[in-house]
Amino acid sequence: MVSISGDGETFDLTYDGDSSYTGDVIDFADGVDYKLSIELDGNVYEAFSTAEPVAEILTMEYEFEEGFLDSPDGFVAGFVAFDLEGRLDYNWIKYYRNGEYENDPTDLNICQDGSFGDQPEDGNEFIPPVAYDVNDFDSLWQVGEVCRVELLSINQEVYEFLQEVMEQTANEGITATPSYNLRTNITHVSGSDENGALGIFSVSKMSSYELLFEE
Repeated sequence: MVSISGDGETFDLTYDGDSSYTGDVIDFADGVDYKLSIELDGNVYEAFSTAEPVAEILTMEYEFEEGFLDSPDGFVAGFVAFDLEGRLDYNWIKYYRNGEYENDPTDLNICQDGSFGDQPEDGNEFIPPVAYDVNDFDSLWQVGEVCRVELLSINQEVYEFLQEVMEQTANEGITATPSYNLRTNITHVSGSDENGALGIFSVSKMSSYELLFEE
């Protein structure tokens, strides 16, 4: 049994046979703590996450660019959004090409207050390296294609987890260091001590925008 509860409601998730659980779309409320509950083979697990507010994607823009070396000409796109003022925000940006999620490790795009670094400026527009990291420069966007961008709110714990993912996926070559298990916020409440958990539980608010490339 897998469920998410919070704000006086419980949402049951159903195993879809493809190593994932699905359910109805949940409109998480800002600032509310949500609990993940898992019962599996006599083991009980739980995790908690708070729904943080998210900035709005106001629009998307694109411009023509000549292809590099053997790559064809095409378009480069970016989104416009402004960081929420008065708070430290963490975001995860995902993008889809013609309905397909671009999930190569190099596509992992996270930021603080729409920027990088430990002390980003508050309330400014998302910087170009973040807003324009929705392109494959080996295969630029073409007329008729559709780019969907999703801006998700995450917390510091999830942000640091994704930083570890980026470090581990880039950890190769002669300078590689020993790999390690990533952090987790999933607690093993009861059951066999051998059955711990890995991964991260996160609830997010989301804003999105779709762009059709036209001549």
